[in-house]
Amino acid sequence: MGILLALSLSLMTGCKYTGSSELLGAFLAGFCFCTDHHVHRVWEKQVKRLLQWMIRVFFACTIGFAIPIKDFWTMGVWLKAIALLACMSGKLAMGLFAIPRTTDMMLTLAFAWGERGEFSFIIATLAFEGDLIDKEWYSAIILTVSISIIVSPLLLERNLERIAKHAEKAIENAME
Repeated sequence: MGILLALSLSLMTGCKYTGSSELLGAFLAGFCFCTDHHVHRVWEKQVKRLLQWMIRVFFACTIGFAIPIKDFWTMGVWLKAIALLACMSGKLAMGLFAIPRTTDMMLTLAFAWGERGEFSFIIATLAFEGDLIDKEWYSAIILTVSISIIVSPLLLERNLERIAKHAEKAIENAME
């Protein structure tokens, strides 16, 4: 774990100084150890207990405090957010590529793809700070991504619960 931490810190620093994202360095360090089963077992035993809290604190410190909730309540922001949501709904069309092409599989794939957007927080923040977008567009992007990362997992969870209930009934019927 110490080697993983040292590699993470060095790759994060290296990526920052080369003009890339520090997150890329953290990803690359984890990627180096992705096939080491010993590190995986240590992670499961020692760190997994703290993982939920670490993720919550990380999100709050990096993204959560930057969400401009006060700016969400203008008509311009909502109109732009609706337009962006319409564009993002194209991700839901990924359900058409499900195999087998059943309603359950199509909805599962569509909702799983619908949530992809957390990195948009970082991109929107950098674009706003670099004066590439104005405050209204920034707020609309953040609102759109927030809706996406809240609604899609909830719909996916409901769909998976519904599939599990149908599977349990099918098992019960087969056992009878």
